[in-house]
This record gives sequence, C-alpha cells and structure tokens, in this order.
Amino acid sequence: MLLDLYVARLKELKISVSSLCVAANIPTTTALRHIAELVQHGEIKRTPDPTDQRRAFLDLSDHTFARMNDWIDHCL
Repeated sequence: MLLDLYVARLKELKISVSSLCVAANIPTTTALRHIAELVQHGEIKRTPDPTDQRRAFLDLSDHTFARMNDWIDHCL
C-alpha cells in the first residue's frame, strides 16, 4: 500500500480508498483496517473528495514520503 501511494505521489495521481484496497489484493475489510491504522498513526492522510462525499483520497504524509525516499536511496 505504501509503495503504491509513493508511486502515485511521484506521478501526481490521486488514489481513492477503494483503488488502494483493490491494489493491495487482500480482502477489503483487511485493507480498510490497515488504512485506518496508517491514518491513525499519521503515516497517510485521508482527504474527502469535494465533489463526491462517498469517496476519499489517500496520500502519504510528508514524513512518510521522506522516510521512504531515504529507504529507497539506501537500497540503491
């Protein structure tokens, strides 16, 4: 999930909650639980869609994005 959100940020794409659940390829309830935990711990941000209140978008927090950049730089 975090890698998907990382790539989306690099490409300046918006990722909806439902899209991230599908991309995770795990049961939806499990994906939603993990998303809720990541939001609660400040790793990702959840932003309501201003045009459709049924949908929300997810993005990495700036801190998480920076940590992932450091991790990727270290791996290369």
